Amino acid sequence: MQKLSIQAHFFAVMESEKFLFMLGATIFFGVLGTRNPALAAWLLVSLAVVHLIRTFLSGASSLKVEQIAITCFGMVAVCLLLQPDTAHAAGGFSAWAKALKTQLGDIYDAGIYAAYGVGLGATGVGVNNGIKKSKGDQQVTTASIFGYGLGGPVMMMLGYFADSAAETVGGSSSHMNKLPGGL
Repeated sequence: MQKLSIQAHFFAVMESEKFLFMLGATIFFGVLGTRNPALAAWLLVSLAVVHLIRTFLSGASSLKVEQIAITCFGMVAVCLLLQPDTAHAAGGFSAWAKALKTQLGDIYDAGIYAAYGVGLGATGVGVNNGIKKSKGDQQVTTASIFGYGLGGPVMMMLGYFADSAAETVGGSSSHMNKLPGGL
C-alpha cells in the first residue's frame, strides 16, 4: 500500500497537469452520476468514442494538455448526437448551463465586492500609517503610506470598472448591483 501511495504521489508531482485533469474529471462525473446517471454514462461513452477517434487520427494515445478542451467539446458534441433526449432532459445541459450562469454571476459579484473591501481596508491602513508617521514612528516608511494609500483606491477602481464592464454586456440584467447571495 505504501508503494502505491508513493507512486501516486510521484505521478501527482511529475504529471501535475494530467493529475489535475483526472481529478477534475472524476469529480465532474461523480457529481453528474449522482444527479443524472444516464447523462454521465452517455458522456463517458462519448468520451471513449472521441478518444478512440483522436487516437486513430493522430496515432498518439496520450492526451496532451492542449487537447483537453477539444476533447471535451467533442465529448459534448458526440453525446448530443448519440442521445439528444438524455442530453436535453431535465437536469441535463440546459439546467447545468443555467445553474452555472447563476453561480458564476454570484462569484463575479463576490469578486467585485472583495475588490471594494480590500481597497477600502488598504486605504485605511495607508491613512493609519500616515498618522503613525506624523507622530514620529520610525518603523513606518513613506512607501508603506503611499503604497497602501494609493493601492486602496486603485483596487476600488478596478472593482468599479469590473462592475461597469459587466453592466455594458448585460450583467445588470440578472446579478449585478446586488450583494453576493442575491441581497
